[in-house]
Amino acid sequence: MEMKEVHQVEDALSVIRHAFERYRFDEQPSSALNETVQSIQLERRNGMKLYGIWEQNEWLGVVKYVSRHDLMYFSRLSVLPDHQGKGVATSLVRFIERQAIREGLSRSQCSVRKRETKNICLYAKLGYVVIDESRVLNANGLEIETLTMEKQLVK
Repeated sequence: MEMKEVHQVEDALSVIRHAFERYRFDEQPSSALNETVQSIQLERRNGMKLYGIWEQNEWLGVVKYVSRHDLMYFSRLSVLPDHQGKGVATSLVRFIERQAIREGLSRSQCSVRKRETKNICLYAKLGYVVIDESRVLNANGLEIETLTMEKQLVK
């Protein structure tokens, strides 16, 4: 597995859509399914970086991240369904943490739906703790219960 910057937004968008497809008919569909090449390009112009894991001519997973004050915030951690549970997400999170430390940042943070217990367990296993619980309005106009999880990084 090779960690690389994703230069073609269309590649990242394909992984995101495949990873979040399971939410399409959910009572609270993920706004990830509404992302477009243009919306991701706008985020990139505003400082967001896009990296992924490349193996055998295929992106297995991607993640977006951005520096905010003294922390690294990551989002849309997306792994193709056939590669979930194989360490791809863990590798992506560890990469973000290393990037944060390189940039002199002391924390890594993400938000996760409260009902996504598998994701919450993964982040907890990696040292993240819940620091906030809230209801947010997603891009679909739906109120979603979310947790903010954070990890203190050792420089």
